[in-house]
Amino acid sequence: MNDLEIIKQIEEILDVKLEKKIEIGWVSKAYSLNQSGQVTGVGLNDCKIDNKKLKQLITSLKEFKSLIKLSLTDNKINDIFSLKELKNLINLDLTKNQISDISSLKELKSLTKLILLFNQINDISWLKGLKGLTYLYLSENQINDISSLKELKNLTNLDLSENQINDISSLNGLKSLTYLNLSGNKITDISWLKDLKSLTQLNLSDNLIDDISWLKDLKSLTYLNLPVNQINDITSLKELKSLKELNLRNNPIEQLPEWITEFKMNIRWTNTYQLTGLITFFNNPLKSPPVEIVKQGKEAIKRHFEKIKKEGLDYIYEAKLTLVGEGASGKTSLQLRLMNPKSLLPKEDERTRGINIEDWNFKNETSKKHIAHIWDFGGQDVYYPVHRFFLTENSVFVLLASTRITQHNFDYWIPTIFQFGGKSPIILGQTCHKGNKVSWNDIGSFLSNTDFNIVRINQIPYHQLNLLNNNEGLEAIKETIIEQILKLPHYGKGVPKSWIPVREKLAELAVNSDCITYEKFVEICRELRPEQFEKPVDIEDCARFFHSIGVILWYYNTEELRNTLVLKPEWALNAVYKLIDDAEVQTHQGIITANDFKRLWSDGCFTDKHQILKKMLEEFRIAFHKKHNDEYIIAARLLSMPDEKKWKNNEADLRLEYNYEFMPRGLVNQLSAELSRYISNDNEVWNNAVNFKFESKTAQSQVEEDFYNRKISIKAKGTDARALNMLIMDSLKNITEGYKGVFPQIVVPCNCEKCVNNKNPQTYSYDMLIQKISNNEKAKVMCNASDKIFLVEELLFNLGLHNPAKEKREMEHNKPRRIFIASSSELKDDRKDFELAIHRKNDIWIKKGIYLQPVMWENFIDTMSQTRLQDEYNIAAKESDIFVMLFFSKVGIFTAEEFESAFGKFKETGKPLIYTYFKNDEIKSGNLKEDDSISFFAFKKKLRDLGHYQTEYTNTESLILHFFNQLEKLLDAGKL
Repeated sequence: MNDLEIIKQIEEILDVKLEKKIEIGWVSKAYSLNQSGQVTGVGLNDCKIDNKKLKQLITSLKEFKSLIKLSLTDNKINDIFSLKELKNLINLDLTKNQISDISSLKELKSLTKLILLFNQINDISWLKGLKGLTYLYLSENQINDISSLKELKNLTNLDLSENQINDISSLNGLKSLTYLNLSGNKITDISWLKDLKSLTQLNLSDNLIDDISWLKDLKSLTYLNLPVNQINDITSLKELKSLKELNLRNNPIEQLPEWITEFKMNIRWTNTYQLTGLITFFNNPLKSPPVEIVKQGKEAIKRHFEKIKKEGLDYIYEAKLTLVGEGASGKTSLQLRLMNPKSLLPKEDERTRGINIEDWNFKNETSKKHIAHIWDFGGQDVYYPVHRFFLTENSVFVLLASTRITQHNFDYWIPTIFQFGGKSPIILGQTCHKGNKVSWNDIGSFLSNTDFNIVRINQIPYHQLNLLNNNEGLEAIKETIIEQILKLPHYGKGVPKSWIPVREKLAELAVNSDCITYEKFVEICRELRPEQFEKPVDIEDCARFFHSIGVILWYYNTEELRNTLVLKPEWALNAVYKLIDDAEVQTHQGIITANDFKRLWSDGCFTDKHQILKKMLEEFRIAFHKKHNDEYIIAARLLSMPDEKKWKNNEADLRLEYNYEFMPRGLVNQLSAELSRYISNDNEVWNNAVNFKFESKTAQSQVEEDFYNRKISIKAKGTDARALNMLIMDSLKNITEGYKGVFPQIVVPCNCEKCVNNKNPQTYSYDMLIQKISNNEKAKVMCNASDKIFLVEELLFNLGLHNPAKEKREMEHNKPRRIFIASSSELKDDRKDFELAIHRKNDIWIKKGIYLQPVMWENFIDTMSQTRLQDEYNIAAKESDIFVMLFFSKVGIFTAEEFESAFGKFKETGKPLIYTYFKNDEIKSGNLKEDDSISFFAFKKKLRDLGHYQTEYTNTESLILHFFNQLEKLLDAGKL
């Protein structure tokens, strides 16, 4: 038989069709030929090969005289004895099988590349004779002895991650290694690596390493991964000037050296593994510089060191103590008694409405005050939507529950604290109603979960309090609270001396003022320390630091809120609580009228602040502005969707489900606020659901939240249902990214005739679909109920789900064109619609060889709240191919910066192409501000002076039509 006849024989044995490919990938079902038509490579991955079929297969494979590459990944193989006959193999991949015995591989002396990931191997001594090996991958096995590897001197790439190794002395002679992965082992001593001078990539994450001084001479390293160890001294890294990626997250590092800013890499506070060009110190207990400075990036760190050298250090001893729990759990009583053990306690029928913040001076020292700001939250579930905005990191949490009730909602409170408070300590307290003490059986799963930093208390994991009985338990819980405050990473941290008088002045002003303007803050800084606050960026650094430790609220990335510094956080919180808690708003079923705002915000402290407070409502997605009038809607206060309004499955063209292990309450309320422009009227939104509709009536959708089953269902119909689905999914992604540890599992219910009305239809996991299509771009799935077959690529496309494999192909085979879209926040909706239109247009333009790649603000979401990402936006604008600017009644400071960056590059190189669009629409006089008008007319004059005139548009349809007409002309002229 010739080689192609043997291929047919293999196809019959395995009942698969093999593709002919130039190169065999690890996910292929394919073969490759040389120029003489002989088979050189075979990939039989995920073919359900058992031992019996393997023996038949080997008989056929032996007939290939030129076979040098074989891939048998993701099968059920546990016996590979017969492979010993394939002595010509150079490259063998047996990933994801059930192999434990590899003795037969000792015969394959020609091997240069061997991959045995994800098996059950513990004895690798059989490999010591394979001296031609250059690549060896043994990750995810059960290996503890690697002494046999010392003979493999030709190794350049070695992966031993996720095993049980503690002794790596046998590696010290492998001088040819350039890549070494030892992550996920039990290594303490890395001195054996000191002579591996050829290493360029080294991964030592998840070990027990505390001494990295041995790395100082590995000058060729470009990639170094050291997270989750016990490292606190990084001095030895100073001379590793070739580094392009350095990961030090989750170590006990407290001090950063000034030289860390001399590396060419940027510094980013991020938990991601994609760190090209970056250093991260995420989740280290940094004290100098403070975490809040490090979060702002390398330039802020440089400024910090410079200021410290000029001014010296002083210290701030302030912390946030947050009391949470259900209503009537004793939070206010504890707050009062912490501050004064003899304080009168509230009556049983009294409850905290909104929030109460008090300062507790818990250490009697004359030189410095040690202050805990005690935040006492209202615990009623109506307040849940607001909690997420004021539960912050770097806080001590006390979670109280009363023995009066059996339902404590720990499954809400503990994950919610983790999502927003991160690793902040949680102290549990049992308030013993009438002295009654009980054993809690509903906290075991939380205690065993290492994500939740629950403070262990002796034999039982909670304090027991009976304040009515001579303050029983008070001293014990107070001692624990103070102990945890003193351990907070930001507590007592050093800051530039000039910041201390500013902090003191803010505290003084807060006695009589709820908020001040940013201009006033600038004035304060420069009056107190004119030399130290000469540069605007020094003032911004100071304000951001005070915001990050909870002294003030300053939403500097939001244009309309940037000029407001809230000195009393409870001022903003209670303004929101007044709306949520109001009986008339409840009577209106969540509708807030203009009169409600006037009535509820009539106190002098809210005078002239209504616009700022309304913007906070929108920014936090607590409420949204109704179309065509001045009313707002708080979706959380609406009624639930009635059964008659629920769409039946067969009414929808497309269906999706998001399933959550933990689902934050009110995600659909936030979605309603985010996409409120697509809600046609008040009757289309409820507290657990919402209907969206394109104005063109080409698509409608219904999104429903089932909180108790932790599920969100999306149904869509119409000719443009896919586009609306994409919009909803993108918004849900942006919302959930604001929560730690919330990762929805996306499920596609089958829409065949048998499943569409079935309560338990066949479902396809999105992750499974992505896995299948990454293995095979023509992958299919079958419904078990109807035997109907669906192409995975079509399924993903029709639903608007991302298909990374297809997107990668399109990026590789088509010319990407980066489009940066800038606008002030008032045109945020127009910008979103414009971005959506670009995504939809890609389906057509791909055929013309052009891939349109919008650069969206949401791409920067990881660090949106941590640093001045405007610098990154400006770089992205400058590096784009096309710059589009939208403006209406004003030109925001950020948008102007983006234009300057893009125009400066255009003057130098002729790129990016710049388009400016002015929205011609009615401007409400109540929204006009003098500064906005000045910025608007100044920018129009600037455009005229540059000889660049804007195009007017009336709605997004006319904007999109004009822009794509321009692109067509550029394409025809060969300029795109």
